[in-house]
Amino acid sequence: MAYTIKHVSVDGLWNVKSFDTDFKRDINILIGQNGSNKTTFLSLIEACLMVEIRTLQQIPFRKMSLVLTSPEAEDKTLIVERCPSQDILRFKYTLPDNTESIEIRAYDEYEERGWRSSSGIVMRD
Repeated sequence: MAYTIKHVSVDGLWNVKSFDTDFKRDINILIGQNGSNKTTFLSLIEACLMVEIRTLQQIPFRKMSLVLTSPEAEDKTLIVERCPSQDILRFKYTLPDNTESIEIRAYDEYEERGWRSSSGIVMRD
């Protein structure tokens, strides 16, 4: 079953901008001045849908909601929230058919690969 994006809402993009927009089923065109965050907006949508943690780390936002629609089923809403804390950055995914949220920890570059350099030697954790 294929879903398309029906509506997107972003809260706190770059910690200052919030907006929401509807998408048409066939063609959508984003128009704006250079630097108005068109590419960032599309990158954030892709990162939320593909769970691209590195991209989610790089784009400051508080919350994104995506309403997905399909002719064969009812609309579903995916919510992704950025949960910064003192020790680690996490992203909370609220999936359409789950009552509980899923938290994903954002690892730093070395933790993600599972190795670290010590005295010029690559070591496995």
